[in-house]
Amino acid sequence: MSKRVGKQGQSIFQQQVLKILDNDNYALMAALLCAMLPYIGWLAEVIVALVTLKKGPKSGGKLVLPVILVHVLSMVLSTRLPIAITLAVLNTLPTYVAAYMLWQTASFRVVGATLFALIVLGAMSLQLFAPEFVNQQYAHLERSEEH
Repeated sequence: MSKRVGKQGQSIFQQQVLKILDNDNYALMAALLCAMLPYIGWLAEVIVALVTLKKGPKSGGKLVLPVILVHVLSMVLSTRLPIAITLAVLNTLPTYVAAYMLWQTASFRVVGATLFALIVLGAMSLQLFAPEFVNQQYAHLERSEEH
């Protein structure tokens, strides 16, 4: 099987990826397209992370809100709006924060500590601001174990 090779010995795939990462408009269109399509929505987060790592938090940050909005719009047809918003934010923001921290520090240890701190903060916020939700989840788990 022959590999298509373009300029400077790069494959067509490598050329397209570099075009997406180098051009903010291409990155935005690719991320939004991936966010819309089923089964490849995770590629939108990959594009956000790679753009953030390559060009910095400003360029990556420009992609975050549109990707979240497209995720919400694609999920709202199959689930309730608050759940769609929560899932979209929980998918996109940690990826962006991790990419930003890696861009800033070049340390996976710092990225891991930051994500752990976000998890602890999220759990504490849930207990503090929505204790009835936590109680409902426990009740649901107990009912499902009985069956």
